[in-house]
Amino acid sequence: MLRSCFQYNLAPRHENFLKKNVSAEVSIEHLSKFYGKNNALYNLNFKISPNEIVGVLGPNGAGKSTLFRILCGIIPASEGKIYINHLPLTTHRDSLKSMIGYMPEHYTLPNAMRVEEFLQAQACLKQVKNVKKTVQEVMEICDLHRTATQKLIGTLSHGTKQRVGIADAILNDPQLVILDEPSVGLDPQQVENFRLIIQRISSRSTVIMATHILPEIESICNHLLIVHQGQLVGDGTFQSLYAKTFPNKRYQLKMLHAIDAIKSVLNASPFGIQCDSVVLHEDATECTFEYANADSHFESELIAWLLTNGYKVQQFSEVPPNLNHLFFKMTQFPWKS
Repeated sequence: MLRSCFQYNLAPRHENFLKKNVSAEVSIEHLSKFYGKNNALYNLNFKISPNEIVGVLGPNGAGKSTLFRILCGIIPASEGKIYINHLPLTTHRDSLKSMIGYMPEHYTLPNAMRVEEFLQAQACLKQVKNVKKTVQEVMEICDLHRTATQKLIGTLSHGTKQRVGIADAILNDPQLVILDEPSVGLDPQQVENFRLIIQRISSRSTVIMATHILPEIESICNHLLIVHQGQLVGDGTFQSLYAKTFPNKRYQLKMLHAIDAIKSVLNASPFGIQCDSVVLHEDATECTFEYANADSHFESELIAWLLTNGYKVQQFSEVPPNLNHLFFKMTQFPWKS
């Protein structure tokens, strides 16, 4: 198969769609997917600009993989419209699919093939021109060229296999790259390498990815989509979503008292504080709360009041913006239209 691929000139790719360094724009309007009476996705509306790195977040079963499969043209939507570079997916399916690179969550690789051999075979199937050159380029982007080129895929670590999957997804120089859980099971060093790979890819493609490694989403994504029970509950930058969800300053207080005592104490204080969450540790109880009228004197006044009334404060600080807090807050309760 490889020999025939190199010997014959295959049909050129859709050059109008696959220009170098041109990335995709995506627009979704009233997108829904039904399985019988079950709503896998319901009335999604969002836009993605070229070269954005979009993080799609949601609990297991929220509809992320279904959304990706619809965007790739693998399964149809039940309702709604999808536009990629202003072209409707329903009427330009074949040409648009040629400009999308997709790595599914459960990605099976042939263990008996070598990395370079596999990528060359995939490049042939995708009708990539200049197969050898293209494969070398994607191996460099995904940091496979130094040690993994001639290794059997079955001997690779999980992290290296994930990079092979990403390399396969970008072989056709796609304008849109969709990665479903590409960082699952990676160790800290592999996560750092993954971040660098995504940044390289985003210089020439729009990237949409789902991952449960929230710190990585926070560090590399400039657009978040949060999906819960098939509905889009968050759309924007991390900063804008956090400010909207937590309009007031948030604080964390540790005291050497029981949970019920802390709740009662803070509620009875002159500030009338209501705890959002309370966690019992071995040496103290930790309370997190918001306060709407926090001025520059609030922290010192609260500490002074607690100490004056004989309460033992171990730690008190403002909580910095955190994607974990945002994610849990926005997916805590069922959302309804």
